[in-house]
Amino acid sequence: MENTPRSEDTAEGADPHPADESRRQFGKAGLAVGSAVILTVVSRPVLAGYACKSPSGFQSGNVSQHGPGYTCNGRTPGYWQTHYQWPSPYECGNCTSGTQQPGNMCNSVGDWKNDGTKFKDVFSCNGYGHYAGYKNNANPPYAYSLMQVLWMTGQQDSAQLGAHIVAALLNAAMGWTDGVLSVQAVKDIWNEYDATGGYVPTAGATPWTAAEIVDYLESTMS
Repeated sequence: MENTPRSEDTAEGADPHPADESRRQFGKAGLAVGSAVILTVVSRPVLAGYACKSPSGFQSGNVSQHGPGYTCNGRTPGYWQTHYQWPSPYECGNCTSGTQQPGNMCNSVGDWKNDGTKFKDVFSCNGYGHYAGYKNNANPPYAYSLMQVLWMTGQQDSAQLGAHIVAALLNAAMGWTDGVLSVQAVKDIWNEYDATGGYVPTAGATPWTAAEIVDYLESTMS
């Protein structure tokens, strides 16, 4: 006699609640989408910090995520142009608008008195570094302040290395690049550039040009 499959046999091994499987699949999809959104948000550099490297660990155009987990919170030259509470011992100086405090009209080199901390008093300016008048050998003799260097245009400093060096200095003094760039390390980068026209990030490496130094410094800034 032919056996007729029981309804229980037919259902054996099958999901007794097919709707639950649909819900599980939807949940997985939702989780995947949600995770992507979360990862996207968390990876944005506007949060607590972002991956950065010391000069020796930096690869042009790429900051590797491997190695020591340093984070940076450095600010750009534009930030320091308009934020006047500088870390000691550096002083931004005063605006030429007649007030004794910086104002909104101070938006060029000429709008600032050179009564703030002088660039030449922090960095060496005897070689390649004097080209933009950082030292008292410009014509007429003049010494730019750190703030004035921040405001130099591309015509005055084609790579704007001076502005980025000043920003990196202030970032380091604030502790925003700890483990990656110290105040002395920033000075060393500039001083080697001033002496040789380049900066060697690690033994045997090709010296970085001014533009390549800026590329690196920007990797430590938001």
